[in-house]
Amino acid sequence: MLFHDPSCRAEVTLKENHAMGMYRLCQLDWVAICTKTNQGAIYIDAQRDETGAAGDIPQRFLDQYGHELTCDDGMQLFQMEDCYFRKIPIRRDASYSVFALYCRKGEDISPANLEWLQICSELKYAYTLLNNESIQERDLSENIVDSIESAIVVLDLTGKVVSCNGNIRHMFGIGVNTLLSRNFLTCINPACRDAFSECFQRITQLGQRQLLGDIVLFPNTDRIVNATLSPLRNSKGHLVGGVLVGNDVTSLRSMEHELQQSKQFSLLGQISAGLAHDVKNPLMNINGCAGALLRNGGLSPEHQELLNIILHESGRINNVIEQMLSFGNISVSRKPSAMNLNDVLDNCVRIINRQKNGKQIDMDVALDPSIPTLIADNGGLQQAFLNVLINSVEAIQTSGTIRVCSRRLPRTAQVSIQDTGCGIPPEKIDHLFKPYYSTKARNGGSGLGLFVAKRVFDQSKAIVSITSEQNIGTTVTVTFPLPEPLPAEGEEYHGI
Repeated sequence: MLFHDPSCRAEVTLKENHAMGMYRLCQLDWVAICTKTNQGAIYIDAQRDETGAAGDIPQRFLDQYGHELTCDDGMQLFQMEDCYFRKIPIRRDASYSVFALYCRKGEDISPANLEWLQICSELKYAYTLLNNESIQERDLSENIVDSIESAIVVLDLTGKVVSCNGNIRHMFGIGVNTLLSRNFLTCINPACRDAFSECFQRITQLGQRQLLGDIVLFPNTDRIVNATLSPLRNSKGHLVGGVLVGNDVTSLRSMEHELQQSKQFSLLGQISAGLAHDVKNPLMNINGCAGALLRNGGLSPEHQELLNIILHESGRINNVIEQMLSFGNISVSRKPSAMNLNDVLDNCVRIINRQKNGKQIDMDVALDPSIPTLIADNGGLQQAFLNVLINSVEAIQTSGTIRVCSRRLPRTAQVSIQDTGCGIPPEKIDHLFKPYYSTKARNGGSGLGLFVAKRVFDQSKAIVSITSEQNIGTTVTVTFPLPEPLPAEGEEYHGI
């Protein structure tokens, strides 16, 4: 029904009539606009008590004369106590009718005033109906715009937000009212402001569509938007502003990134396959010769220690090759098993103590003995921590400290490796786990160390975080989930 539509202006109509002085002119005490359904129900859509003394008279009037009001749509006079009520029909439709009720104490409304009221009622209702239809058309347009999956922002020539669709909230969690009437430049990510300002100037000066490309449009969000700015013209062709259309491409870019990584993994597999052929055979010969020398005996303790180092390091090279093969989806797989995290860290520290490259580095080790056995690839995890420790050694110029700590938390086990090296610039931290990315410009690092480490930690369902401050140092924290129930050390794990 018309007057039960929230967009209807029945109350506004009464207020406008009051402002015109119509009620005072006709000496009215109470006025209402009512809707009557074909089923006989009557609703007061809007009412105004001019004197403030009507009290419950309107409702008592409806209770007393409701039947007559539903039976006759003609102009009628009703009396209750000392009040005279005039019903003036305004509109009748297929399912409802609308009429006005005017109340005056003491006497009936004069014919001249009655005629005036009827004309004004009809005119005001016509305006109300027209306005309601306009509102409905506007709402339809807004619904169409809101149904578009893109985020749409309309700007005037000054860059102020004139309107925007509901997808702003859906995509970015930003309310429409937060943006309206504000300069859009002040609302967006500071990193995008220069590019946006330049594009907006072009559309306002040249009237040409501009491509902003992939941007993180709003602060406090990681949503990637592919955005365009287009000139907005009125019906006369005059430039009146611009329209920003943004499409959320976060998932798409993530899939593209994963595809690119898959290609890199495939390349890594091909390289690894070559390494397996070209390096493994010489490694076997080295291991055989070193083992034979040890078995023959007669060597000094120093020489025996050197041969043991050769055997250990060649084994570590072989582990690296196997890991690279597994990451490249070459048929090398390792089953996780129960292992002691502190033992792995101890082994890593012993290896690093032999690989300080002449630097004065103090190894500060604090391991929590209460950490239970974990489910992981023992050899892979050792290589992962070694890669992190090697990075710490390389970050220290001549002297410094590397602190290796482990601790048990209620549901996790946490390992932190902290160095006093040169630190990492903030803009580079997010790239550290990408393949072939390296901060070692002088030494020419391969860029695979942390990438391999991250893959191993991911396989163990561990969470890795890096904090760093330039000229202070870097801390790598790895948090492992504790299995339930806890398996015995060395026991093969058959879970997920």
